[in-house]
Amino acid sequence: QGKVYRTRCEKEEFDILVIDEKGDLHILEKPDNETLKNLPFTAVNGFTFGPGLIINGEVRQYNTKEDYLAVDCAVEKCAQRMCLAQVGPLEYLCIGSEGPEDPDSTGVTLDQVTDLVASFEGIQNAYNLDGGSSTTMVFKGDKVNSPNNPKRRPLCDMIYFATAWEE
Repeated sequence: QGKVYRTRCEKEEFDILVIDEKGDLHILEKPDNETLKNLPFTAVNGFTFGPGLIINGEVRQYNTKEDYLAVDCAVEKCAQRMCLAQVGPLEYLCIGSEGPEDPDSTGVTLDQVTDLVASFEGIQNAYNLDGGSSTTMVFKGDKVNSPNNPKRRPLCDMIYFATAWEE
């Protein structure tokens, strides 16, 4: 939104979600500083949670121990998960699961949430947001993910969807 907080990659080991001026999602696989300086679009927002689950229509898998070590989000652990996906211009899906803190839930692994996201048609890019209690999905003022989990934490980042359309 016009304010630069960081201009370099601290570590070149995380996928970065970039939202451009058209609202399109771009997932950069472990980019270096040079890649970030030479983007072929105007970056409006960038996030470093990750990893990318679907990139340019291709589903990523984390099948080996090396794959798991390449990402830093407790991929083998069953947890609450949250994902942002794009299916078309200005058309998105916000996908979430409950976690082990919720009654009657065990949570899901990163591979399980990847399979869930891939089951939706037309997804071009999907990005794993930080899970657990550090992500909250709110719709029309109501918390919709893990509604029975009493754990709350203050959050400093937000992805916000709004419309000027009225019925």
